[in-house]
Amino acid sequence: RMYRTGDKVRYREDGTLQFCGRVDFQVKLRGHRIEMGEVEAHLLRLAGVSEAVATVWEPQAGDQRLVAYVVTAAEFEEETARQQLAGSVPEYMVPNLFVVLDALPLTPNGKIDRKALPTPTGSASRSTSTEYVSPVNDVQVRLAAIWRELLGVERVGARDNFFDLGGHSLLTLQLAARTAEEFGCSFEPAQVFVSPVLEDMGAVLSGDREMSSRAVVPLREAGEGAPIYCMCGIQLYQELAEALGDSQPFLAMYVPEEEVFLAGANADPNAVKELARAYYDLIRQRHDGSPLRLLGFCFGGAVAFEVAQLAEADGLDVESVILLEAVLWNRLQRRNLVRAGNLMRRALEQGPRAVVRQLQDRLRGEPGATGDLGNEGQRLAVLAERMGGYSPTGTVKAKVILVRTRDEAMYSTWRVTPSLGWEDHLPSGFDSIVLDGTHLSLLRQPVVGELAAQIRPLLPARTKES
Repeated sequence: RMYRTGDKVRYREDGTLQFCGRVDFQVKLRGHRIEMGEVEAHLLRLAGVSEAVATVWEPQAGDQRLVAYVVTAAEFEEETARQQLAGSVPEYMVPNLFVVLDALPLTPNGKIDRKALPTPTGSASRSTSTEYVSPVNDVQVRLAAIWRELLGVERVGARDNFFDLGGHSLLTLQLAARTAEEFGCSFEPAQVFVSPVLEDMGAVLSGDREMSSRAVVPLREAGEGAPIYCMCGIQLYQELAEALGDSQPFLAMYVPEEEVFLAGANADPNAVKELARAYYDLIRQRHDGSPLRLLGFCFGGAVAFEVAQLAEADGLDVESVILLEAVLWNRLQRRNLVRAGNLMRRALEQGPRAVVRQLQDRLRGEPGATGDLGNEGQRLAVLAERMGGYSPTGTVKAKVILVRTRDEAMYSTWRVTPSLGWEDHLPSGFDSIVLDGTHLSLLRQPVVGELAAQIRPLLPARTKES
């Protein structure tokens, strides 16, 4: 006899089962796995809240919002609730919307009827502590209309912040495209991070302020440690930033050269170096003298390596370079398998390019493989192709941390050494981390939690000033 327990588990290589959470009421929201029960437990700790339900609402395809339904006898102060929750849960677990009810709907059996919960309205959307100010000119009015449609809210004020209203990094791409179309100009996604307030964005579009084409995006700005700069991704690294904790600043970056590189036909060595130079120049603009910590996933690791070379050539203190699943396929050898049936023979004949193609297929087509990142999955697929053709030159003296997973689909037909093919370029040696999981799950819970736990002790305990 078998029982459906609701536990989500996976087999480890030694045959034991690893508990990964619950399947009931566990959701994935923009790459984050969230237990609704945990959100509800924190809601019930708010003053005056007697009952609470958390759920996900999708007003339009690809735009998911975390909604809290609360029953309270006292007046409910949404902004106060947000501040209290922000002190106890990660930002992605703070509801985008709050709906106050007199009572929660129940089934005939007395259980909460989630299907009967009312649909949130724009008036229930994320509010800010800023007093509402109407858009004051034509540019602001047109921009506010775009925001309302993308964010699913009824009202947008001149002093509202795109991210406070529920915007996120994926919506910035849509916002940039819609803004460029509406105003007939070039409008980079980086500008959304630089000028997230409507009136500031309007000033850029009016020509009153200079437009920015690049940005540093703090995924975790607070903390005393030297910041980690990550390459080729923003939303991709969100869960790792959260897992490393409050003491580790974590900065993502956007440069327009990345889009040019992605549009190229191949991984031209000069194009890789130009992309690395763009990232390095952006780092130098912000650099405060602290040791540099660089990180990249897949091809982002190759860029991090190139940036480290540029920094060391300029005499900067490069403390750590963390390469996540950044495999130099051209340097690996195929396994000499004893059995070579048709399937294995094909695998042996395919070579590294085929491995990359298989990875591309998974990035594009496996449901949830990239944390429901939408267009991000297509972008990662192109970067995976670039990694297949990358051959580095030169060396770095910094401490290097090489991370890989036990992804059988990627590594089963290859002799994977701990160096992942980098041995000729790391004269100071390296630390190696091998984790259960796959290429696609490395930056998602629960694997990313173990990744953070193993990376943290390898980073010297020094502050920005040390």
